[in-house]
Amino acid sequence: MSSSHLFLDTDRHRRLLDRLFFTGDNLPIVAGSNKAYKDFWAFYERYKRFKCRSGGSDVSLPVSSDGAAVSGDIGGQYDAAKKLNFRIKNRRLGDYIRHRRDSPLKSTDATDEQLYYFEFVLHLYLDFMQKQKLSKILQLRRSREALPVFKHKAEIIAALQQHQSVLVAGDTGCGKSTQVPQYLLEAGYQLIAVTQPRRLACIALAARVSYETLNEYGSLIGHQVRFDKARSSSTRVVFLTEGLLLRQMQADPQLKQYNVIVLDEVHERHLHTDFLLGLLKCLLRVRSDVKLVLMSATINLHLFASFLGGDVPVVRVPGRLHPIQLEYWPVRDSELTGKSEALDPGPYVRVLRHIDSRYPPEERGDLLIFVAGMRDIVAVSEAAKAYDEGRRWLVLPLHGSLSAEEQDRVFHMAPEGMRKCIVSTNIAETSVTIDGVRFVADSGRVKELSWDASSRMQRLQQFWISKASAEQRKGRAGRTGPGVAFRLYSEQDLAAMQEYSTPELLRVPLDSLLLQLIAMGLPDVRRFPFVESPDTSRLEESLTSLASHGAVNAADETLTPLGALLARLPVDIVLGKMLVTAAAIGVADAALTMAALLAVQSPLTNRAHSDREAADARSSLESDEGGAFTLLNLYDAWLAEKLAGRDSRRWCRRRGIEEQRLYEAAKLRRQFGRLLQDCGLVDRDDWDEAGREDSKKEGATTDHRSDGARLSEDRNQRRRLAALKRESRTGRQRRRVLRLDALELGDDDKGDGNDSGDIGSDIRDLEFRLSHDLDRLAERRRLTGREAGLVKAVLLAGLHPQLAVPDSANSSRSGEMVFHTAAHRLVLLHPYDPLTTGGWRPDQGQLVAYLGILETTKPYLVHPLPVPGLPALLLFATRIHGNASGTRLLCDGWLELRPSSADVAESALAAAVALRSRLGNRLSRLLRRLDNRDEELQQQQQQDHKDPSDRVEQRLLANKLSEFLHAQLPHEVRMASSATIAAAAAASASASSSVETVTNWLSLGILTDDSADCEESSLNTDNLEDSHASYLERLWLCRVCQQEFVLNLAGRLAHQTDCRRSASDDAAQHDKDLEDELLQQKQQKQSEQQQRKSVCPRCRCRFGGSTAEILRHRRDCHGSAVSDDAEPGTALVVQGHLDTGS
Repeated sequence: MSSSHLFLDTDRHRRLLDRLFFTGDNLPIVAGSNKAYKDFWAFYERYKRFKCRSGGSDVSLPVSSDGAAVSGDIGGQYDAAKKLNFRIKNRRLGDYIRHRRDSPLKSTDATDEQLYYFEFVLHLYLDFMQKQKLSKILQLRRSREALPVFKHKAEIIAALQQHQSVLVAGDTGCGKSTQVPQYLLEAGYQLIAVTQPRRLACIALAARVSYETLNEYGSLIGHQVRFDKARSSSTRVVFLTEGLLLRQMQADPQLKQYNVIVLDEVHERHLHTDFLLGLLKCLLRVRSDVKLVLMSATINLHLFASFLGGDVPVVRVPGRLHPIQLEYWPVRDSELTGKSEALDPGPYVRVLRHIDSRYPPEERGDLLIFVAGMRDIVAVSEAAKAYDEGRRWLVLPLHGSLSAEEQDRVFHMAPEGMRKCIVSTNIAETSVTIDGVRFVADSGRVKELSWDASSRMQRLQQFWISKASAEQRKGRAGRTGPGVAFRLYSEQDLAAMQEYSTPELLRVPLDSLLLQLIAMGLPDVRRFPFVESPDTSRLEESLTSLASHGAVNAADETLTPLGALLARLPVDIVLGKMLVTAAAIGVADAALTMAALLAVQSPLTNRAHSDREAADARSSLESDEGGAFTLLNLYDAWLAEKLAGRDSRRWCRRRGIEEQRLYEAAKLRRQFGRLLQDCGLVDRDDWDEAGREDSKKEGATTDHRSDGARLSEDRNQRRRLAALKRESRTGRQRRRVLRLDALELGDDDKGDGNDSGDIGSDIRDLEFRLSHDLDRLAERRRLTGREAGLVKAVLLAGLHPQLAVPDSANSSRSGEMVFHTAAHRLVLLHPYDPLTTGGWRPDQGQLVAYLGILETTKPYLVHPLPVPGLPALLLFATRIHGNASGTRLLCDGWLELRPSSADVAESALAAAVALRSRLGNRLSRLLRRLDNRDEELQQQQQQDHKDPSDRVEQRLLANKLSEFLHAQLPHEVRMASSATIAAAAAASASASSSVETVTNWLSLGILTDDSADCEESSLNTDNLEDSHASYLERLWLCRVCQQEFVLNLAGRLAHQTDCRRSASDDAAQHDKDLEDELLQQKQQKQSEQQQRKSVCPRCRCRFGGSTAEILRHRRDCHGSAVSDDAEPGTALVVQGHLDTGS
């Protein structure tokens, strides 16, 4: 007999079935919106088709005496015929059937027999899920037990129970990164933190451990990285980056939220790694209950054991998961190239040819090639494509400047009969595991950044890798199967390599690190327990640099208020100073965007410069003010695309822009803004682009829709975001096959042959829309000339003293322009910099500020910014020594500034003295708000910041600064001669009476008026004192006190400074008058905004009123209509009706 009569029409009865079986806590395993729920309906339809074709019924349903099916027919014991291992009691179904028997059944209703049969099929599905889960558990258990680290599980746990710290040295691929956290969890340890050097590794490992613990949709395993968090109060194991753990340690030095801390990949010795190790060593002395596990494949056991203590147990995990065959293929002498020459790709083509001849295409296996840098990747990739012509090899580059979509391609599978040839930098050495790699070709070379303190410059140089890195690279071939490693160097070369790579601590500037140490309360940073201590000279150099930035007091090396704020900002000191200055003069909005864009990796991909079409599409965004303003234009144009509802992803791709980095900059911008707001330096209105939910809490939303409509849209978007994240997690576990027609890197339409990039882009777009008020973003406008000048001054405040002066022969050069810095006498603009591509040439007296110097093939300025020399030096120079008339000024000991006349010099110096005093006083008042010891100041912080006088002071300072920046003050700037520098030093040390100190940064009378550069004419001696004084003294009227004096330039500047202080009452009254005027304008503007036209949704009347009046009308309105075409006076009548409350 056919069983078709037992099945329900799911479309017709879906609502009833959902209510009976899938609502509330009825069946949490198959909830109403999860994947299991959707899979069940597909299972039900397939089962229905199968039974209808085969005929017959699985089970005879027992009936009662009246012929009705009986609840509980599945039975309480195992029945081989039903093949069910368990039963779930559904009381809702029984109650429904009992209550409806009193009413006559309709022919269209589901019968009792059909409902009970549906329950039976649901139990079949649940049983199937259970068996599938059991099979998955057994398979996972077998795969976990097959890992080499499993044999050492008991040893690791026993060592940790008996000691406070343990070293785990396991070969690449032994499984320590995924298994050790699980062993700790199984042993009863709770609150486990596992650090990784990179965000990608944190997310991937958390997903894998969640999968292995059958906790994919739970919260037992979590991750937390910058701008991405997946953890809750029930999380027991969290994977996080080293930098984030450092931030947590600043807030809680004892890390009370963790009981076990696991540091993975410690062999990489990043700056954060060594910093963490020193802090954790101190923590172990304070907290006896905390456990520390250090893990690495190539760890220096002796170094780390001696660092933590001689009795630290070491657990060695020998043996790889898969064997690796090692072959040495030294490069021929004819193929060796110099450092400045491109790599000869011949040896790598031979490897391809060898694999083709020895291993048939049916034996799958990809090739991973390690080279030093970008230029080598291009050379090898082009040669590999020319050799194969796309028949057997898919050549894919892998490096940090590629977009996320282009990087993801290396993880997908090659089509049948083809192999991938991945040409990579050392990013693939430890950061990622690429499934399917069977062959590795190692060049033995790497490019690393090193810091040259003498020239204040970073060098990207090529070195031989260490033996530890060679082992890491070899291990890439044996991660997912037996492999072969080709070393393109000899065994003698390997023997000459150093054992371990040079730690980052010993090759980068230490300013930020020492600032964090001082902020955490360390009395003497020289005594910090580094794993390997840097040279004392480097520590002293960094402390001096911090003092020059005003972050620490030079006398006792304690933190200043500015340093306390800079330590809280997760950004470089230069960018931190820029943000503080921007808050002081009221340009925080643009400065926050610019700082965030400079802090993240450049959004311009490699294709942005190599593809002519991308460069042309982006040309309208390039600014003649340099790369920083170009990035700002790019960000604003991207926002405009999103606000217009256009495809911002395609817009970015056509211009060679990585959109993900713009999203990161947007998140970082909000983080910076909130920190400045928490410190009381800015108001929310100064910068915020908060999402609708945040704006609603503050009452600042500009969205005029009803609350219900706004909340409904938010809920829908959040549901879609959650669904996309689930889909992304599921898709991340499935490897896709690359499409041959979608591998051209410049293809705007085809993508990469999968939809993962679309899902990721949709997720980021929804997150952006939920965290930003799009209406407020629409009100943004491009910078005016005045605002751009102020932003440039803000940039300069952070970048100083990093200035470069153009070479005098640049005007006659047709090619590269040459610049000079204080420590380096020859630097260039990068060929891809907007200043170079735009044909910029420096004007008379112009300087270039820069973010840094990076030497690759040549030393290049990083993010150069053209600035006027006179305002830049007079406003921000640390010290200025000049002649008595101010027409020769030696700035910062190496730049000579020459105003065109004595009058220009006097007016410029007077303005600079006043501006620096105003700016310094304002910064001091702002930073005093950070002093948490002053409770009274804390209570009045917000009120003081909203005081109109504070706004007035800010506007006055900005106006004066803008006037000075745009003033026409003819001048010249050049490098000072060695004779001039020596003369100034000698005069300063001689304590001559002719030297007059105007301020702590300005001294006059040190140089003579003679322009000759010989020491005799530059050095000011005592016998010239009278001639200088008589030549420069003149009758002068002070505009502040209206009195006449006979003074030289130094005396006039000093009097102006003192006179302003003594006339503070008059200045205060002037400011108060201006304050009243500005306050009156502000109140008038607010009144106009409040009296906006409104329409009542009930009575349809139009009226003008404040927010309170509108709400009062909504409360009292009973729908008495006022026509839409009413006279203008009707609005006033309605408003009067509101005022009287009638």
